[in-house]
Amino acid sequence: DVELTSEARDWLANAGFDLDFGARPLQRALQKHVESPLSVSLLGGEFSAGETIIVDVDQEEDKLVFRSVGEAIPAQELEKVSTDSE
Repeated sequence: DVELTSEARDWLANAGFDLDFGARPLQRALQKHVESPLSVSLLGGEFSAGETIIVDVDQEEDKLVFRSVGEAIPAQELEKVSTDSE
């Protein structure tokens, strides 16, 4: 699961709003600031299955940051689930 704090939602709303285009740039802001960096983190192994990823704002650097909460699912459990479902 991925959850955004209220600060992250506000930050994204500001990043994805333009006076001329309204909220149309919001999709690009989500891709640029959430989807792309989160994909890199997931592929880099920073997060594991079963963890909840919290999106928050680093106020000093004025950017979104990701942290995990919850327990990761052990690899053998993932294998068990994938073979059980086949």
